[in-house]
Amino acid sequence: MKKVLVCILILAGFLRFIGIYPGYSQYHTDEPIIYQNAVNLVKNVNYQSLRFDYGLLPSLINTFFYKVVFIPFLWCKFYLQNAGDIFTGLIRFPLGKDVYERVLQMEIFGSQDLNALFWSRYVTALFSLGVVFLTYVLGKKVFSNKVGLIAALLVSFNFKSVQNGHIGLPDTYNVFFLLLSALFAFRLMTKSSGKNYILVGIFMGLSVSIKYQLFYLLPFFIAHIISVINEKKNRWKKLFNPYFFIALVLATVLFVLINPQFLFQWQKTSGLLIDIASKYGMGIKKINLYPLYYLIHADYGYILIVLIIAGILSGLRYAFKNSLILFSIVIPFWYIFFYYSGGGFYVRNLITITPFLMIFAGLTIETIYIFLRKRLNIVASFINVSVLLFFAIFLSARNSFINIYYYTKPWNVEQFREWQKENISKDAVIAVRNLDPEVALPYTNRKEFILTGNYSLNEHRESGVEYAIINLDWASYNFYYWMHFGIDRFLYLKEKPIEEMRNTFAGLAIEEMLRYSIHQETKPWQASDQAYFFIKPYYWTYDRFHLLTVFNFGKNEQNWEANGNSYGFDQSVGRKGVGSLTFYPMALNYSSQRMFSPLIPIKERYLYKISGFLKTKEILSPKNRNAFIRVDFYNEESNPPKVGLITSVSSRVYGTNDWVKKEIVERAPEGSKYVSISFQVNEEIVSKVWLDDISIFESEEMVQHPLKLWPYSIKSFDLDLLYPNSHGNL
Repeated sequence: MKKVLVCILILAGFLRFIGIYPGYSQYHTDEPIIYQNAVNLVKNVNYQSLRFDYGLLPSLINTFFYKVVFIPFLWCKFYLQNAGDIFTGLIRFPLGKDVYERVLQMEIFGSQDLNALFWSRYVTALFSLGVVFLTYVLGKKVFSNKVGLIAALLVSFNFKSVQNGHIGLPDTYNVFFLLLSALFAFRLMTKSSGKNYILVGIFMGLSVSIKYQLFYLLPFFIAHIISVINEKKNRWKKLFNPYFFIALVLATVLFVLINPQFLFQWQKTSGLLIDIASKYGMGIKKINLYPLYYLIHADYGYILIVLIIAGILSGLRYAFKNSLILFSIVIPFWYIFFYYSGGGFYVRNLITITPFLMIFAGLTIETIYIFLRKRLNIVASFINVSVLLFFAIFLSARNSFINIYYYTKPWNVEQFREWQKENISKDAVIAVRNLDPEVALPYTNRKEFILTGNYSLNEHRESGVEYAIINLDWASYNFYYWMHFGIDRFLYLKEKPIEEMRNTFAGLAIEEMLRYSIHQETKPWQASDQAYFFIKPYYWTYDRFHLLTVFNFGKNEQNWEANGNSYGFDQSVGRKGVGSLTFYPMALNYSSQRMFSPLIPIKERYLYKISGFLKTKEILSPKNRNAFIRVDFYNEESNPPKVGLITSVSSRVYGTNDWVKKEIVERAPEGSKYVSISFQVNEEIVSKVWLDDISIFESEEMVQHPLKLWPYSIKSFDLDLLYPNSHGNL
């Protein structure tokens, strides 16, 4: 069995250490909390934290490894590489203060302390490996050696554990010390000695010094109560065992010693904690099923969840006391992250309970093996259980291997920056988001790229841009709204509402822009990294069209249909005569609502020009621009109101309450047979808006596809990058 454990740990180490370099980019907002604090502790030799978002223990752990491992190693490397210059006197030894500080920064810590970033990632990977080992130990203690081994194997492959093991965040440390707290709580339950109380107190103090979470308390209380119940006499005396209170005091004192800011900078720290509580939506008391969706579709899979549920039921029935220690962590976590707060939105928190749930899954698999062993020979039983294990870990293992493979590739941001330097002039007129300075060269002619400004292809065309830069990290922000849903949208558990998101203006606009990509740097969503696209809008010059169809809405809607309930036909308003389609002001129940025309037969590879007129009752400001015309090409009659083979949108209306002409020019893609024109609004409608006089023109002949010509680069696009499975796919 020891050899099996060693093999599991080697596998877990492979999955955690491969891909740390280059790994995820340096732009994670939370990662500096640990490594910059550790750098400060080393450089300034003080105990002043730079940020109090999390406890100081991870930074102290990293400081230890910096001083004992990484810094001595790099100093040795420096002296060995420069031994000749030291021997000849070109480098004076010992180094002067100025030279020492310069070498320390540039050679040891690296530019912008970048080396320290990777040091912390290696330390995190080591603790993630420790989580696998502690899962084995806890599973063995609570149930059996086989359960411990199976649980350790499941955690080894677990996608979120692997992904988090590559980034220097506190979550891995959190689960490591929570496992230690649970392990010693279980030990306390079986042997309530003063030593065990003190050890539990120590690990409780360490555990709360990671993320200020108190999940260790209930296992401690339960272990204490069970130890009292196990006593045949003097139960009342045992209930008020002084070591129980000593453990609580010890945990509190240790926490304050590690985090003195709670005493000396309470006002600042308490304000920050209030902000974090607000960020997490503490107290909302609303069921959030999204974390369960993530576990089903991205992390555990259906089979593993069934094994976990069966293990919980089996454990509570046949090993109630032992299971209670594990369940006393799982239940409070579920309550906080699935109901009391919106913290389940940040799915990296889910690794906190993964080892405990995998122990229950291991219990189910062992039970199945015992059942089969009574009926089959050992080989057949082993094969059956191995097949079950394979399917149980398949989803997580697949995602984990994709993660480590692509994390061995260079950072997207570095590749994208270099491509720009080689291919794009600094004088180019470029639409770029202001928060993307790390990818944009110092362009002299920058245009806005923002949802409350120019966002779609036609809006950028109207502003005269030559190029645009899209970072799907910020483009995906518009699609986080669905990541908190309750029983009312239970079907989201089956499938992410991707069609709903694609039908929004934000989705339609970005997808259309991405078709005009001339360069992109992406990785699969499992290897989360900024995904960059360089866009070159194409300006159509073809002008030989004939009129195909007209909608003037003189008497009725002309068979236009709608999804939603805020639309209508207005007989009193029209551009030339009377009659137009209209949307009424209201807050929408849908992310978008639209009225769409009947399907119009068209010819593939022909060019189509669609023009129409929009009017708003109120004059909208640029940031409130709203209504637009939309064109979808389909290959079947039954597709609307779904997104077409390709979709194009006009610019949105603002700045006037007169009739405004909007135009779309688009080529019918291969395989298309029909086109549908839509009148669409997004989000809250602040003004009544009308559509009238739609004209569809068809080119006189087939038109060559411009996107097949240089410099365009047609590549498949992973929709999970724009419509992510989690916040930043992390």
